[in-house]
Amino acid sequence: MYMIKELPRIEGFEFKYYLHGEIKSFLTELQDKHSDLMKLDVIGKTYEKREIWCATITNFDISASEKPAYYIDANIHAGEVTGSTTALYTIFYLLKQYNKEVTITNLLDNFVFYIIPRITADGAERYLTTADMLRSSTRPWPFPDKLPGLHINDINNDGEILMMRKEDPLGDWKISDKDSRLMIKIEIDEFDGKYFRLFPEGTLHEWQDGDPIMSGSSLEGLDLNRNNPSHWEQEYKQHGAGPFPLSEPETRAIADFFRAHQNICGATTFHTFSGAILRPYSFTDDLAFENHDLEVYEKIGKLGERITGYPCINVYKDFKYDRKEEILGGFDDWIFEHFGIFIYTTELWDMIKEAGVERKDIIKFLMFERKEEDELKLLEWNDNQINGEGFEDWEEFDHPQIGRVEIGGWKFKYTWQNPPISYLEETVHKNALFLFAHASLSPLIDVNYNVEEINGNFKIELIVINKGFLPTYVSKQALNRKVIRQNRIHIECDACELVASKNKITFPHLEGRSNKMRASVFGGFSQEDQKWKYNFVIHGKGRVNIKVITAKAGSIQIDIEL
Repeated sequence: MYMIKELPRIEGFEFKYYLHGEIKSFLTELQDKHSDLMKLDVIGKTYEKREIWCATITNFDISASEKPAYYIDANIHAGEVTGSTTALYTIFYLLKQYNKEVTITNLLDNFVFYIIPRITADGAERYLTTADMLRSSTRPWPFPDKLPGLHINDINNDGEILMMRKEDPLGDWKISDKDSRLMIKIEIDEFDGKYFRLFPEGTLHEWQDGDPIMSGSSLEGLDLNRNNPSHWEQEYKQHGAGPFPLSEPETRAIADFFRAHQNICGATTFHTFSGAILRPYSFTDDLAFENHDLEVYEKIGKLGERITGYPCINVYKDFKYDRKEEILGGFDDWIFEHFGIFIYTTELWDMIKEAGVERKDIIKFLMFERKEEDELKLLEWNDNQINGEGFEDWEEFDHPQIGRVEIGGWKFKYTWQNPPISYLEETVHKNALFLFAHASLSPLIDVNYNVEEINGNFKIELIVINKGFLPTYVSKQALNRKVIRQNRIHIECDACELVASKNKITFPHLEGRSNKMRASVFGGFSQEDQKWKYNFVIHGKGRVNIKVITAKAGSIQIDIEL
């Protein structure tokens, strides 16, 4: 593998969170300047009819469809806009470093990148232009109207959605003695004190004075990362899943793209905000994997850890919101289970680590297991590293329905969910490097040949080689699912004749280096299963055209003049 971890940062890219129109301008400008390396397509439209853009990046001297491909997408969740910036930076880096960095030049000469910077364009646009926070699409689901309860909105019109605290003897929060900004959970044996209830900032729908304050389901309840065919379930079992798999225009566009691009060997989908590289499965444990595939997942994950500093973890074991529930209908599960493509979900950004807080179980820490000393460290980071801009002190407010409250707390969007701009470049660059490293592990065929004249005929010896880390079938899962087309050779003669052979033949899949990871110096045998040899005879002189075709490892055409 190339020394990808050492690739330098480059100038000229604006590190910010991009609006839909800015993404379009950014991509079209780059395409105009680098038409030999980039082609831009609209692969679908969102619920609100915004374009879903895909940039194809490669050296087009060889067709993109005849190269192994790596797929990248981002922003399937509306608020996770760091992913879009990372995808755009990746495009920019590949284009600007071609013919400057040998690593990037080799990547684009041999491979193709398909990069979709933003899937949920509607939700992201609302997230970036208003105080609103939503999960994915703006389409109402599962009901067309709001249900009774508290609905989140910017009630004091300050451009932020924070928290409301209201004093209540039955509340489960109290003010920290060490920092009055900090709310901490009361202990199990506390019964007497000044307690508060905490609510998201918002208003109550279909509520009368004296009614209990209960949560109202979001009007925009879709989660596009639960709308995929792998182990999809209805709303009662998987919140946000939609009416049926791929029911939404955004997810259907991605599905159609995968169906049309059989050369994809690896993939990453960008999310925020746990600072982790996630791998399948979400719905079952590692016993479901073939040994080869699990070892590959773990090896590539370790590589990602070295480059990004993020731990690579299994979702089912280490990233579940509830120990008794599985995450169903997920994109990465679907891509690996149905297509056998090694895909990772990278959760960009880790405010917790930046603040020097140790956490073991990511989900538990984020949801309910932070200690007072952890919270104090987080506030100290806010005060010292981002000039206190990430936390709003509590201020009294006369809520029109529930009376006197105080509004304050974390400005969630650009502290927890996405990095402050000052941290964006570091986050983006190291994660782009992992993409390059993962892509470089794809299978890649090469062809050598020898010609020998024998009694007026010509014997041609063809040697096909897989130079890549992965086998030409990519994964055992792909073989088991029968989603990989056979490798083929087509031979055509001009003014000569193929003797006693078919002009169209198939040849077996070739291993790479991935099946040799268990080799031991005491008993290892590195068999040459990366090569395949074929001999055929040509009568007469003329031109022989040979095309070696694989589904995943690329295709090569050779012309031999006899």
